[in-house]
Amino acid sequence: MYADSLTGTVRWRGLTSIESEFQQRLRLIELCVELLIGQTKIGELWSEGYEEAIRHLETLPLATDEFNVTKQHLDNALSYCHCNEYAAAAFELRMARGRLQRI
Repeated sequence: MYADSLTGTVRWRGLTSIESEFQQRLRLIELCVELLIGQTKIGELWSEGYEEAIRHLETLPLATDEFNVTKQHLDNALSYCHCNEYAAAAFELRMARGRLQRI
């Protein structure tokens, strides 16, 4: 199996699958959220990561409700981090990740 993360092309046994631009953006946000979860587990705040995740979330053509709920989870997580409530932040990030995975 060969994966080119820049183009989203996956080759497996001679077959090629190209992810749509939407899928690539969604995967990028999911990776940002995964990194944020890792940072909160060790008790660190990564403000730029939240900004990056929200910036990429804003580029997705989502229904208003899906966008608002996911963004609210990210905002809540950032607020919890500012209060040193990293377990609560990780919970909010897992909720955001779950919403993204259901899209």
